[in-house]
Order: sequence, then C-alpha cells, then structure tokens
Amino acid sequence: MPGLYELHHGVSLIRFNLSGLRCSKVRTAKLRLYKPKCSIQMTAVDVELYQVSQANLDWVEGSAECAKAPDASSWDLLHEGRAWAGAQGCSQAGVDYTEAPLDVQTAPLNRGEWMEFTLPAALVQKWIEAPANNAGLYVKAKNHGEELGQHVYFYSSEHYSGKGPQLIIEGNPGPASTPRIEWPHNKAYVFPKRDENFKHWLATADNRYTKWVDACAMKGDDALFPYYWEVTIRGEFLLPRCRLLLMQGLARLDELIEKGDEAAVREELKKVREYLLVWEYIREVRWYDSGPLAEELSPLQLGILWGQEVFGNMLKKHGSGSWKRLSPEELDAAIRKTVESTRERLELRPEQAAIIDPVVAKHEGLEHFYVERFMDTLEEIQGRIERREDDEAMLDCVRRLHDNHELFLYHQSTFNTPRWTAFMENANAIPLAKMFLNSRRKEYNAERIGRNQEHALKYGRPDKHTH
Repeated sequence: MPGLYELHHGVSLIRFNLSGLRCSKVRTAKLRLYKPKCSIQMTAVDVELYQVSQANLDWVEGSAECAKAPDASSWDLLHEGRAWAGAQGCSQAGVDYTEAPLDVQTAPLNRGEWMEFTLPAALVQKWIEAPANNAGLYVKAKNHGEELGQHVYFYSSEHYSGKGPQLIIEGNPGPASTPRIEWPHNKAYVFPKRDENFKHWLATADNRYTKWVDACAMKGDDALFPYYWEVTIRGEFLLPRCRLLLMQGLARLDELIEKGDEAAVREELKKVREYLLVWEYIREVRWYDSGPLAEELSPLQLGILWGQEVFGNMLKKHGSGSWKRLSPEELDAAIRKTVESTRERLELRPEQAAIIDPVVAKHEGLEHFYVERFMDTLEEIQGRIERREDDEAMLDCVRRLHDNHELFLYHQSTFNTPRWTAFMENANAIPLAKMFLNSRRKEYNAERIGRNQEHALKYGRPDKHTH
C-alpha cells in the first residue's frame, strides 16, 4: 500500500495455544479471519495461508505497538540478534514458510466478512499433541506485484470488535495430551463509549473533529470515531510515540548541527525517519484515513469526510496551491525550480547533483501527475456528495481519492524512500538536516505539542485502557 514515506508490504503470523485441549482426534479444522470492508483495498485479493517453518519456531508476538520491542519479532529480525531463517519479513518460501499453501481464499472488494481457510486435521493434531512444536501460520496476499491496493486488513485478537482470528476444530473428546500452559497475550482494546467524557468533548471542544459528527450525520456509535481519533489515538499513540520524539529529535539535530558533527547528524536523521514511519503506521491503521473505517461508515459518510470536510475545506482555506494543474510548460518549469532549489539547499557539488537531480526531477513529475488525478477525483466525489450517492460507486471514488492523495504525498516527500536514499547516500548530512528542520519546526514545537497533550488529558480517560 502507498504511504507518506514508503510503499509497504506486510504479512501476518498467527499461532493458537492448544496446550491442554481435550481432543483425542481432530476430524476437521479451519482458520477464520475477519476481513473488514476497506476503503483502500482496490481490488479483490487472493489470500494464501502457509505453515511457518520449524526454523522460525521461536518467533515472538510483540506487545509494544508503534514502538521497538527487542524481545519480539519484527520485519527485520526473528528476535534481537537473530535474523529470520530465510529473508526479511519471514518471506522466503520453502525456508521461512512451507513451499505450497495450505489453502487460498479470495478477499472480496466491497464487503466485510469472515474468511475461512481449511487446515489439515493432521497438522492441528500435531499442535495438540506437541504444542511446543507449533510454529504457527503465515498469511499473505498471493501477488504483491506493482499494482497498489492489493492488500487486505484483518482484525487482530486485540481488536475492540472481538472479531479476532478463530480456530474451529471438530473432533473427538478425550484426555488432554499436555497440561494447559498459559501464554502471554495482549489485552483487547476497548473502544470509547458515549459517556460523560465524550459528551463533554462533543459539547465544548469545538474543532474540526466535533464538526465532523454533524457534517457526516454520525448519529450512533459512529459519532465516537472523531473523539477516538482526536483524544485516544492522538493522546495515547501519536503524541508520545511520534510527535514528542520528533520534537526531541529536532532539538538534538540543532545541537549536532551547531557542533558540526556530520556523522552524528546523519545517525539522528535515521532516527527521525523511524519516528515518521511510526506516524505513517498510526494513520494507516488507527487514524481517520485508515482503510477499515469503511466497515463503520457508509460510502456517503466517507465521501463527505474526505471530499468535503478534509480536502474540500483545505481547498477553501488555502486555495489550489500545490494542487494546481500544470501545463507541460509549467510542469517543466516546476521541475527545474525544485531541482535547482534542492541543489541550493543541500549545497550539492556537481558530482552529487549528477546523482540527485534525476531522482528529484522524477518524483517532482510524478507528484504533479498524481495531483491532477487527485483533483479530478476530488471534483467527482464532490458531485456525488451533492447527489447524495451512497453506493459502491461512491466507495470506489473514495478509494481512488485516497490512492491518488497518498501517491502525490509520497512523491512529494523528502522522506520517501527513493529521495531519502539518494539524499542520505550522496548529500552532506548537515544541509539535509537544515532543510528538514526548516520544513518541520512549526509542526513539532513544544507549544503546539503541549496544547495537544492538555486537550487529550482534558477529554480523555488516562486511568482506562481505551485504545
């Protein structure tokens, strides 16, 4: 899927604790995963289920969402100090997971539903008889390819809906093969309720989030989502795990630039990008632009949220600005201007510019290409809002709007992977850090973050586990 800074691939690992299960013979078994309706899944997707290899038996589920956990598995490592048996992301067929899939099912495009995968009875029988040898299951989209939107969300065991993965076994009862051993597990998230905190927020906060409740005709529990985004997600995730760290990172960059420590500045920039990737993760799974929101809001509500309240109001407030459609001549001029300003800001020598200029030019051109597609889709969605369309055509329009928006931001960003790599490998770190500081200092300052923290505490429930 496209993000602000990276184009992502992902897989899921699942394992059930069958120790102490009183079943003498498994007759049938199936895995059930709930796939929510999704506004950024662009097509029906074939989903494959495999068995994790014994070489990766000791993978460990993490408990620190959006934060590093050295004792847990990650995309890079099986656990601290040890790589996956085959490749990053436990992604090498025949090494990290079995060569042939156990089952393949198709995730539908326009609905949420339970997906069921058939498991070999003999495999589940082994898990019951020898739980310590249960390496678990590996779930992935059949073909990543280059086409964006070929991905699927599944609800985890922590999801507040209670629709986490299920293992359904039919078999003969009998004595347990092993004693029951409890495994560590993460607490389920608890969604906010229409309590006094929510009512107080709705009556007094008076900001764009509270306005969305009326604008999107949120009458039931869907009205809790703007509160959830602003108070819970911002207060418990976005501020402590991203923005506060970015503010501190900017302060460290200032100090290191003052010292002229090129190597230390480069290392700090790497940390800054990690914090930005945390923000990217939060917005893709928790924020108001996360795909599974389509499970909770109607197509028309999504269209109003995006086409009217978010982007429509931005257009009214700031004008077309960087969303302007350009003629071929204007585009050439814009590319030249960006290339020249990048050379100047990064203080590039000719040999550095020879490498960096083509990268900047390519992504500047792609940014404007997707801006035009975004503007076309924004105009389309606003027409559908006027006609009060609440159907699959509106949902498709929301998908295209989101996709084009993400892609133009990706190609625009200094921290997208191609630009970032070219800058970090070929430019001097101190000018690069200065360029970043000049663009982000207003957003990540102590006064603004302090106001956001006070707001979250005022309306939130710091004594409750509400995420």
